[in-house]
Amino acid sequence: MPSGFEMTSSWPIRKLLTLPLESKLTLLELAVIALGIELGLRALPFKRLLSLLLRPRAHHAVLPPEEVARRSAELVPLAQAVFRRYPFNLTCLKQSLILLVLCRRHGLPAELRIGVSKSADTLSAHAWLSQADRPLGEPSEVSRDFPTVFSFGASA
Repeated sequence: MPSGFEMTSSWPIRKLLTLPLESKLTLLELAVIALGIELGLRALPFKRLLSLLLRPRAHHAVLPPEEVARRSAELVPLAQAVFRRYPFNLTCLKQSLILLVLCRRHGLPAELRIGVSKSADTLSAHAWLSQADRPLGEPSEVSRDFPTVFSFGASA
């Protein structure tokens, strides 16, 4: 991760300008992906959107787990910075789909998971990404708190 990159709610332009070119391009890539996901969720049935997002891509080299973790740790904070400035209603599903597409574009395996939790009269659902059975950018308890009822994808 670039030095001087802070996860704050306000991100001055000067901080953006100090980021390496690769990080700036990833932020732009995230913005384009986010717009595509927003439009796709509004215009397409969910199953069709998933099939488009997860269609086979050119094969990437299989990365060792340490490299997958390192690259993911670089991408997640950039995605979270975009999420904080998202102009539409941002849901966990949108966040997960955006990050899923980003991971796939960067050759990183990721699995979309949707879980459901019931307590008393309340039914809650949550979507997140998982890599090697560990939540990506989420607390580790998410899998326990929301048992998975749907999962999709995994290979880059």
